Amino acid sequence: MLAITMTDLYPEPSWNFVFGQASLRERVGVYSFARYDSAFYGEARDRDYETLLLRRSCKVLAHETGHMFGLAHCIYFNCLMNGSNHLAESDRRPLHLCPVCPAQTAMEYRLRCGRALPRARTRHPRRGFRR
Repeated sequence: MLAITMTDLYPEPSWNFVFGQASLRERVGVYSFARYDSAFYGEARDRDYETLLLRRSCKVLAHETGHMFGLAHCIYFNCLMNGSNHLAESDRRPLHLCPVCPAQTAMEYRLRCGRALPRARTRHPRRGFRR
């Protein structure tokens, strides 16, 4: 389950704000649009602010969903799962995973389900498809 809010999020009184937060164990998350809108900071909205707001929201939604699928913050490449502490870091994050994160997701699935992932079908040049 993923909740969406326009309320600014502070998980604990000692924390700074967060754009979103998800639980790796409970598979739930919440994210806020509040700080993605320039009006939050008292600034005028640009003509294309809706496009920027949508792009930022898609990134945080996909990022928090990644947490719900067992992914931690990525430290290997420029990746959707990189952590961010301010808006500029969040904007720099791409809208795709790096090569490491899908492999981690597959491993997480395999460990949780207690079974091996199905093997991909490969095509032999002369014998056709095989498993």
